[in-house]
Amino acid sequence: MGKKQKVQAGVLPVRQQNGRIDVLLITSRTVGRWILPKGNVKRHQTPIEAARQEAYEEAGIRGRIDPEPLGRYLHGRPGDQRWVEVYLMTVEEELDDWPERHERTRRWMPLDEARQVIYEDGLRALLDRLPDELARRQQGRKLSPRASRLLVVLLLLASLALAFGGTYYLARLLARPEVQQRLQELERQEDPAPSSDSVRF
Repeated sequence: MGKKQKVQAGVLPVRQQNGRIDVLLITSRTVGRWILPKGNVKRHQTPIEAARQEAYEEAGIRGRIDPEPLGRYLHGRPGDQRWVEVYLMTVEEELDDWPERHERTRRWMPLDEARQVIYEDGLRALLDRLPDELARRQQGRKLSPRASRLLVVLLLLASLALAFGGTYYLARLLARPEVQQRLQELERQEDPAPSSDSVRF
């Protein structure tokens, strides 16, 4: 049976400014290559906890880590390889002093530049899919126009219900013809009838 590969966790610190994506990289302690903050996942840790710890110790950063991994890549030399689970981080604090400050350099750089300086193919592949992944996650966090309008209406109705007698009043309010009509109008705005030239058989 083959030797079990070690598992590491790391963060990819990301920021977006005026449509440009920047990532923060650090140098390795040995040969000074540009890498991600990463480290082993200890027995008592989750991957996210390990990633947060390495972000502080190696790069001196703190922030919000997205719980959905960006992906993983294989790191290390043949015979001593490990999978690195990578999480996106929105940096909220950059410290002036941190444990490995004198052993590493950290730097924000545009995504295109980061692609060029990264030497690991697996990590470069993660950077290649970063723009699409950021767009997907941001879109997933947004409410659709229909959901937003319905949410506003429902919040208003709930507020009125609490102010004037709870669920009984809310039920009566929802049953009123003008409320029903307004909700139907919102539905029609999102689901227009198909035109004749858009119907296919």
